[in-house]
Amino acid sequence: MVMLTGMSSVPIELVLIIMENATLKDLYNLTQTCHKFYELGKTSRRYWQDGSDCQERLILPTGHTLETVPIEQLISLAARSLSIAEALEHEIITPKSFVVSPSRSWTTHNEIGHLALPGNAWFVDWGNESVSIRRNEAGWEHISCRLGSDEDLSKPFQYKVLGDGAIMLAFVASNARGHSAQPEGQDHGIIRTIHVRFPDERGDPAAPVISHKQDFIFPHRVHNLYMSGDIFIAEASSSVQLLNYATRAGVLLLFADDYELDSDAGLIFQISIHEQANKLRINGGWLRGQDEPESQRRFVRRVIALANYPHDILDPRDSSLDEASDISWTSIPFQLTHLFNEPRWPAATIQPLPAGLLASAICIRDFEIVEPSVEEGEPEAQHYVSLLLHDDRLVAYETDTVVRPDPRGQPAVPDAGLASFEGPWEAPKDVIDVPILDSKTKQVKTMHLALPTHCARMLAYRVAGWDSLRGRLLLNAAFEFKENGSASRLLYAIQY
Repeated sequence: MVMLTGMSSVPIELVLIIMENATLKDLYNLTQTCHKFYELGKTSRRYWQDGSDCQERLILPTGHTLETVPIEQLISLAARSLSIAEALEHEIITPKSFVVSPSRSWTTHNEIGHLALPGNAWFVDWGNESVSIRRNEAGWEHISCRLGSDEDLSKPFQYKVLGDGAIMLAFVASNARGHSAQPEGQDHGIIRTIHVRFPDERGDPAAPVISHKQDFIFPHRVHNLYMSGDIFIAEASSSVQLLNYATRAGVLLLFADDYELDSDAGLIFQISIHEQANKLRINGGWLRGQDEPESQRRFVRRVIALANYPHDILDPRDSSLDEASDISWTSIPFQLTHLFNEPRWPAATIQPLPAGLLASAICIRDFEIVEPSVEEGEPEAQHYVSLLLHDDRLVAYETDTVVRPDPRGQPAVPDAGLASFEGPWEAPKDVIDVPILDSKTKQVKTMHLALPTHCARMLAYRVAGWDSLRGRLLLNAAFEFKENGSASRLLYAIQY
């Protein structure tokens, strides 16, 4: 805790130096001591930018960064973040409010699509044959912004916060054939970007506004889209397509005929740019039961791979190009440089983390290995492993171990900002026990969450996401099962 005694007589420039790397709580507490420091918190962006955890803990309005949010809002935003954190320390946490999405009929093959946007309660919803932006906030339920048809825009999407209340959304567009900008007779891919400006959340409910749309034509049909900064990473059947949309420089990384993950049973499920290693990072694996229903497929082997990243072509050069400029595509071979097979337990290749790991080691990815229980009812262990790049080799070290006393119990919900999660269906009760996995400490803490009385009629519930930063729970609730196996379902966004 920063000592505040006598601080009121210290010059402001010196205060800013003293408070560098202070916590959000310390920064907020100082603004409550006197008018001088209250005005400092309302007028100095640097005061908050230099905090040790402000970037992580401040709940900013959607479309804003710490660099663009109105300065005068920062004190109240800090107070809200700290109030939520304090409320979550109670033994039984009671809800402050909740919002219910419109009821829809659903089955296993017809789920409501919802993906949270960065900021405060806005999400993208696939439903009723359209894709729209909505807000899970009391009084805003009737507000929406239609982005397009659900047949035209595929999920999931990618986004980039632009600042000043704007976000760029990027979708794989389904109507690639017949697009006016592509050569006739060729089946190219389209990435559609939509710039959306969000309203001031302190005012009356208002819909976001689309300010700009643009299509980017790719040489090959896009199966999956990823994004890293200004770079689109578009996976195709025979290539990885990289495009710097700011400079309009594109690279086709062409798979060789013997590329392993391009086989029938091979699957790439994430590609990203690892800037520190200056590589492409690929998470993939091989499936058993490729032709079986999704519930019956199993991973035979998971891999983490690194590939050469053509930074010399894609790094920003001339960002003054206008929208009419053609994309310049360069074709080069896709080259894997490192390949690591994720082991199963027992994992003889995984060593304990050494006390003096060299600073030159680069963390490529963290993953988990489950040590199953020997007998039914005995605890199982979750081993957390870091894969490091050191001396041009991939080495894996165990960093944490968490023991689950009851492996048959409810799986821990990742505390990952309402990331997609599908827990098991549970019988309803007034207070539900939700195990939350802290992504940093790897520890599991059980939260005792009281449900709104509105949930009393539900037949079953399933946790769909948890965000401790915002104190918000997403809950699927089933009502009135029908003869054909479908049911009426409500999606609750519960604020604690």
